[in-house]
Parts: sequence; C-alpha cells; structure tokens
Amino acid sequence: MSRSQVDRFTSIYGASKGGAADRIPDDILHDTLAELGEGLTEEEKQEILGAYQESGPSSAAETEVRGDKDRLVLTYQSDHLVEILADRSTRLLKFDDKPVFEGSPIDVVRHIATILGESPVILKEEVAFPSNFVFLFEFLREAVGNPGGVAYVEGREVDRSIIWRSGPREGGVDLSLYKPVKL
Repeated sequence: MSRSQVDRFTSIYGASKGGAADRIPDDILHDTLAELGEGLTEEEKQEILGAYQESGPSSAAETEVRGDKDRLVLTYQSDHLVEILADRSTRLLKFDDKPVFEGSPIDVVRHIATILGESPVILKEEVAFPSNFVFLFEFLREAVGNPGGVAYVEGREVDRSIIWRSGPREGGVDLSLYKPVKL
C-alpha cells in the first residue's frame, strides 16, 4: 500500500503527524563523526561509515507517525508500507475483536496464534509469528532460572508493542535461535 493509499484510511490509521527519512544524510554523518570521533582513527571512522552504508537504513526508508492518543508508527520503503508498529498507548487496538494491550498477555498470544493458525516462537522478550510477520515485544518473557522447563512470565507492560511487517526484516535476528511457545 502506498502512502497515498494509506491516506484514504485516515479514519482507521489516524491523520499523519509527520514523517522523516530513516537514513542519516551523509553530510550529517560525516560532520557528527568529525565532531564526536576525536578518539577514533581515520580508519575506524571509515569502518563506521562503511558499516552504515552497508547495513544502515535505505535512503528510500521513511517513518511516519499517525493518530493522536492512539498512535501508530508506519514505515515505508520506496513509498510502500512495510511495517506498522503500535505500542501500549494504542489502547483501542484489537486483533479480531480482542484488545491487544488489555487483559492477559498469554491470552493475547493464544488468540493471535488461533486466528493466524500459527504456533509462535519466543526469544527473550519477543514472541514472533514468523510466517505472518507479526512480532510482540514484552508480552511474555522467557523465565530465567528454569533449566529444562519452559516457563514464561509477563513482560514489562510499559514496553509492550506489536509490529506487523509485509515481509522479513533484512538483518533481523536468526529465527533458529527462537524456541516454540508452549501454549
């Protein structure tokens, strides 16, 4: 969906509150390194610049905030919507009529798993539905100190968020590190 197509759904996504390019312009990056990189050699500065050129955001990436109280953060790549992020301030958000940020986090995970028809996986504080590109942060956490057993605790409510992506994130975490969530 393009930005102009998203604009047609202002009643759902909210009005745009502004946006910005995700990539730091080269001149600002060079100036910042010149000012703050006093302890770095020229070679180290070039390594940093090279790493940013290689793995930093594309010049075609832009982020936009929509809505007032119930904000959404939309990310576009070449004017194509690729990601929607909502955090716990988006109290009205529902997934198939079930509130996402209210009630029991394990119940939310179960509900999403049922609707998507996908078993989730977990790594630390992230629950993922990789086939559907849905990612929940701080809903559940792997319990620490429970060797051999699979146990979860609720994540930090203030840090909860959900992301929907249109495809895999380049440079994302290796999914083989995740473990199945036992619901």
